[in-house]
Amino acid sequence: MQPVNISKAYFCELQRVNQSAINPAFNLMYSLKQQGDIESQFRFMEPDKAAATVAALHAPVPTDSVAAPWLRKAPLPDVYIILLESFSSALFPSLDGEPVATGLDSLAREGIMFANAYASGYRTDRAIPAVVSGFPAQPTISVMKYVDKAAHLPSIPRQLAPLGYRSTYYYGGDADFTNMRAYLINSGFSRIVCDKDFPISSRLSKWGAPDHLLFEKALEELAKDKAKGPRLTVIQTSSSHEPFDVPRNDPRFANNSKLNAFAYADHSAADFVKGLREKGLYDNALVIFVADHYGVYPENPEGPLARHHIPMIAVGGALLRQGVREEAPVSQTDIAASLTAALGADPSPFTFSKDFFNPASPHFALFTARDAFGYVDASDTAVYNIDASRVTFSGGPGANEAAEKAKASLQHIYHIISRL
Repeated sequence: MQPVNISKAYFCELQRVNQSAINPAFNLMYSLKQQGDIESQFRFMEPDKAAATVAALHAPVPTDSVAAPWLRKAPLPDVYIILLESFSSALFPSLDGEPVATGLDSLAREGIMFANAYASGYRTDRAIPAVVSGFPAQPTISVMKYVDKAAHLPSIPRQLAPLGYRSTYYYGGDADFTNMRAYLINSGFSRIVCDKDFPISSRLSKWGAPDHLLFEKALEELAKDKAKGPRLTVIQTSSSHEPFDVPRNDPRFANNSKLNAFAYADHSAADFVKGLREKGLYDNALVIFVADHYGVYPENPEGPLARHHIPMIAVGGALLRQGVREEAPVSQTDIAASLTAALGADPSPFTFSKDFFNPASPHFALFTARDAFGYVDASDTAVYNIDASRVTFSGGPGANEAAEKAKASLQHIYHIISRL
């Protein structure tokens, strides 16, 4: 018999109401199972030293530092964040990759291409909190699976709500997977669209509705929504995940189901932007495309940086900068602070997130895998292998300091989670 996912009980923004829907005995056993000994993992140094290192990395930006505006604030734009399943930089010609994601690559040339963006983790359940909450991924646990802890994380929807933003999350698959629904409700999404909102005839793949139907549904509903106030819409794709059974064949990749799936997902995402234009929604739009993590192509990336190097692109009529290529290293986690700051909301709850357009912000990325974690900035890199218990890849004059920053950061992240 399949165990019940605690996320299935979540249906309301009020935590106490959700708790009342959970069987008390089950909830007790679940809480005891999930507690574990989190803080004892990755103890590299004294806690005070780790906290001080992290505080220095994420020190508040000086009040006299003013970021050059990159986003129009009046009228407030509609914001769309598109999580691209398993995309890597190797699919983009402008990132020295192959001509696979040509639709998004072309869009990047008219918007902002973040040429050195890095995934925080290696799975979608790590990527969602990294983007929505600006909270870094973990190699051995997933904070999203700890429902009570994840409920205390900050989120973009909650920070934008005082500005009047209404938030909707679209996903063609099962929203209860890895406690996603509970996390999204606790994060302030007032509406979650998932596989059950599509007719059975549209659930054509293992993961539910394919990408083109997901985008079509979102576009249809966005065009019909006449309510006042700006919108935050997050769309999570799934078709570029194994088993790569997509309803469109690209003759360029007739013998490669993986690349064919990526080409289909790219086409569907680019068509979404085309649809925004056709429906008169583009001029007031900010669309951020970001991969959730590296997937299956190429099969053997050259080094840990290539494995975590992902596409991140901003387009839309609300952008004040067009045709820009940003070379500084950035992370998925930086979207939260950068977006809220640009819109005039409070970015301070996102303590692990940085405003990537503020000249006083440091530019670096932390990343984790099942067996490793690392740090990269403009000049230095360090990757620590968990199984070998040592740094196995490094470069730059400050590689030793980079390794200490990586270790301190991961230790402090686990410390924070243990106390949520």
